[in-house]
Formats: sequence, C-alpha cells, structure tokens
Amino acid sequence: MFEDLLKKQFKHGGRGDKEYDCYGLAMIIRERVNKPIPDIYSPLCNKEEFIHNAILQKKDLFTRLSQPEPFSIVAFKIHPKYVSHIGIVLSDSVSFIHIMKDTRVSIERLDRPEWSKRVEGFYT
Repeated sequence: MFEDLLKKQFKHGGRGDKEYDCYGLAMIIRERVNKPIPDIYSPLCNKEEFIHNAILQKKDLFTRLSQPEPFSIVAFKIHPKYVSHIGIVLSDSVSFIHIMKDTRVSIERLDRPEWSKRVEGFYT
C-alpha cells in the first residue's frame, strides 16, 4: 500500500510527489487510508517547534490515544524540549513509516530502543 513511497527523499515542507517532510508523509498516508489530516505547514514556522505545535497544541485536530492503533500518528521527542518528529503506525501496530532529514522514507519498529525511548504518544 505504501511501497511507492519508500526511498522518497526528505525536504523540509515537502508535500510530495518526490520529496516529503515527516508531516507531509503523514498527510499522504492518512489520506490513502481515508483519515486525512490538514496541512498546517507555514514556511515561517520554527522547524524545531512545528511538529510540537501541530500535534500538541492543536487539540481540536488530534486526540491522544492510550496505545498505538493502525494508521495513528506516533509522536517522538528527538530534541528534549519538543515533539519534533512523527510517523504513522502501520496495520500491525508495531511498525511505523517515517522520514527524517538526511534519510529517505523507511519502515521501522516502535520497539527498537532508539525509538521506544523517544515516543511521546499516539494520536488520531
């Protein structure tokens, strides 16, 4: 379902077809599973605070979950102060798809130590 997205490149503010940021990738995946999220990107935003503000401060848009659900948003604290990265939980509820600066779209497991210790929460 998402194989065509694998290996796509990162670009801050990227919204497809060839380049995405983590929020842009989340948008296209959620659209494909009929759970769209709005594009709230602004080129004037602080890159470190964008995801933090998008997820945690938009309580009218996102609802926190007690556990991962298929196609929910997983929010990570990469930088100690902010939720600065998101991915989308896949249908097995243990894997997620994401993209980061200097990487390409990839699928990883939530239970890997480098990710599990950084999970801030799950949202729908």
